[in-house]
Amino acid sequence: MTDNIWPGLGLMCAIAVGSQLLPRSAPISPPPVPATDVRMPPVRAPISYDFSRECRKTVMPADVGQVCAQRHGNGIALAALLATAIAGILLFVQITQTERHEAERLRKTHLASRAALPVLLAEIYDFTDDLRESLRSVFGSTVSNVVDKSVATLKLPRGRPSIVDGLQKAIESSTRRDIQDRLADIISTYQLCYSRLRGLKASLSSPNTVVLHSDLIKHVIEIASLRALAGTMYRYVRRETERMEPYDFQALQLELGSLYFTDPTGLGDDIDGRNYKAATAEISRRQVAGMDAYIFKRANERA
Repeated sequence: MTDNIWPGLGLMCAIAVGSQLLPRSAPISPPPVPATDVRMPPVRAPISYDFSRECRKTVMPADVGQVCAQRHGNGIALAALLATAIAGILLFVQITQTERHEAERLRKTHLASRAALPVLLAEIYDFTDDLRESLRSVFGSTVSNVVDKSVATLKLPRGRPSIVDGLQKAIESSTRRDIQDRLADIISTYQLCYSRLRGLKASLSSPNTVVLHSDLIKHVIEIASLRALAGTMYRYVRRETERMEPYDFQALQLELGSLYFTDPTGLGDDIDGRNYKAATAEISRRQVAGMDAYIFKRANERA
């Protein structure tokens, strides 16, 4: 058995000696990777950003700038909306305060004008008394219903611009439409009455015109109308009521009586008595004919 081992050992030694004597070759490397080989990109770990309590979004680092810009724009829009809301609230408060101050100013102005109206109404009554006295001499020159212009003289009192100016200021300062309309009616009636009396004076001076007694009665009724319009406001300006008295034939009749008599029942046969009877008859005729119904209706509808 020992003899069989030796040849094998000799063969192994020969192989070992031969391997050392042979030249060494380069190590075998793996084949090169072709250029077309596609490699997977490295996987990046996601980064989580907590933008609000309500939602959480997972974004990549490359998207952070875009998200921040978007959030910045939303913040600017929200700030602008908040500033607009605050400005609107401040403007509303300012407007409300201005309206409150203006309403208080108008209230005080209205009270002041209302307190000054009794003086103006008393001045109107005094003016109508002067007009009545001016017509007295003309009535005394009437013969057979015709005015004798050779003896008739009409001395009109001077106009009172203070009445118109005071009533205009009262209209501007009044806050009630019905008061404004009634004061405007008084102004127009005053101007119409006085201008027609000036026309009567011109007719008495003209030789080509005829003035009748009935024409004078119409002037008396116009004077009474002015007193009646002013009289409808007396209870209001005295703060006894907030509404004005109605303007109608009854008010006109009462003022006609106060124009000539302290007691209208004490009628006489003098000039005033005859004029009062003639004016009363003319008012009754107008009432039956409905001549002034529209004027009274319009005045009362606005009151």
